[in-house]
Amino acid sequence: MMPNKCSTDHAIYYQRYLDRLAQLAGKKPTRSKSYPRPLTDLDRILIQLYSNWQLAMTPKEFISKWEVSREDMALICSRSISTVNSWFAGTKRYKAPAADVLRHLALMDFLLENFDAIPRELLERLCGSNLEGYSP
Repeated sequence: MMPNKCSTDHAIYYQRYLDRLAQLAGKKPTRSKSYPRPLTDLDRILIQLYSNWQLAMTPKEFISKWEVSREDMALICSRSISTVNSWFAGTKRYKAPAADVLRHLALMDFLLENFDAIPRELLERLCGSNLEGYSP
């Protein structure tokens, strides 16, 4: 079991998981066709790493990096425009964004930065459709 996020041992455990991932890298596990699928060692390591990721980007960081409107940000974060406006209010209307908002913005930043490296097959799987004319 992975230590909690505040543990001083976190970096050591994280490195052990990364080392184990490197060992498993060339050995793609065979996947069962039935559901629910049993988890492999690789799956368990990825779950541990994911559960401890500190993936976050504030709305101010995002808007300073990308030319997006507050409407765009509302769409990215699945929030109303008035909620987004509250994140930028300098008054007592200010409301800190929730952790899931920070993760949405960090993921969108990652996608914007790395879009060209995403294989077409994965994009089609995420979009649920054929991407005619897509070329990375």
